Amino acid sequence: FDNPVWQEYPKYEKYDGLRMDFQRETQNNLSLWGMAYQITGQQKYVDYAWKTFQLICDEDIFPDWNPGHHLDTCEAMTAVSIGYDWLYNAFTPEQRKFIEEGMYRNGINQSYPAFLSTATAMGGAYTSNNNHGVIDNGAAIVTSLAFMDVYPKECEWMMSAALELME
Repeated sequence: FDNPVWQEYPKYEKYDGLRMDFQRETQNNLSLWGMAYQITGQQKYVDYAWKTFQLICDEDIFPDWNPGHHLDTCEAMTAVSIGYDWLYNAFTPEQRKFIEEGMYRNGINQSYPAFLSTATAMGGAYTSNNNHGVIDNGAAIVTSLAFMDVYPKECEWMMSAALELME
């Protein structure tokens, strides 16, 4: 975990004009840093994760998680949810609030309406009957589990809708 590769942080860019590629590496890193912290209790893993959260949840740096390409948003939601959950107790209340607000703005606020209408940036994402539907609904479920106590109305509704669509 001390390899400098682990210390590369995400950038807001669309590599092909449509898709972003920060979210998969971010999910991998946040999962590994969370697990490393859980095993070792070492603060450096919390610090690595916090730096990532500071970037991807800052609306000036990451104004969105690319809702026009719903997989980007949903994969980012999964990454943030896992990191938030695994490192929750290591963060201050102010840090948690910052992450929660970033998730609401870039994830929940984009996803919740998409369950209700296809006339949104992410419209139709959750009703796909292919692997996209599984990725998107899985993200809604993981997000709902991680943020239910913060955004109960939205998360209860998303969880219910996603579970029904996963059938």
